[in-house]
Amino acid sequence: MLPQAFISLTNPCLPKIWSNTYPAFAGAYAMGSALFIFLIEYFAMKLNDEYEEEQAKIEQNNGSLEAGQNHSEQRHSHGHIVLLSTRTQGLCVIILEAGICFHSIIIGMALSVSTGSKFVSLLCALIFHQIFEGLGLGARIAELSFAKRSWRPWLMSLTYSSTAPIGIAIGLGIRYSYNPESEKALIIQGTLDSISAGILLYAAMVELLAADFIIDKKIRKSSKKNQLFCLMLVFLGAGSMALIGRFA
Repeated sequence: MLPQAFISLTNPCLPKIWSNTYPAFAGAYAMGSALFIFLIEYFAMKLNDEYEEEQAKIEQNNGSLEAGQNHSEQRHSHGHIVLLSTRTQGLCVIILEAGICFHSIIIGMALSVSTGSKFVSLLCALIFHQIFEGLGLGARIAELSFAKRSWRPWLMSLTYSSTAPIGIAIGLGIRYSYNPESEKALIIQGTLDSISAGILLYAAMVELLAADFIIDKKIRKSSKKNQLFCLMLVFLGAGSMALIGRFA
């Protein structure tokens, strides 16, 4: 999406500020969107920390733990870490899904206004793209702890699966009034593509790769064979998505 954003925002039909004065608008928008998601996640985690600390003080003041003071503090501290980790995981998945859903709406709109051979190639590329994206998001949702018979995982799954069709419906609604070569359309499409690319880059590098390989020690503590296998899958997936991008 980022290369397409550069193509749209540096089109010769646009004013010179886009193509000559500052041809890096697409990169700037992508970086800005990634930083925006970072700020949202940062302040969400900060509020979560404050909430957990307040809850810990309330439980301690109420004498919820009946063991001796030292043992009580150790148990409470350990339980607090687990609860914080669960809530933090939930926040990360929600932010990840929000970014992915925004991207799905954009590509749904792009698909519905495409015509001819471009539509066929884009459809095939997006089918594989949405499948792998859904698998990644679904794996994150499956790792969360939900209450028995909770409707939240179903709602999160339904939200992701409905965003691309919503984007397609929006695109169909504006299809006949949409001129892809107009200045307004080029700027809007390039801006949305670059924002979506920034969100996805942040999600892939921070929410997925860093979460699994840097923050979580599970893979690093596993056998060397398993570590090598996981790294091979990462590069295989990246290569596959790069190959799919050839036809998008």
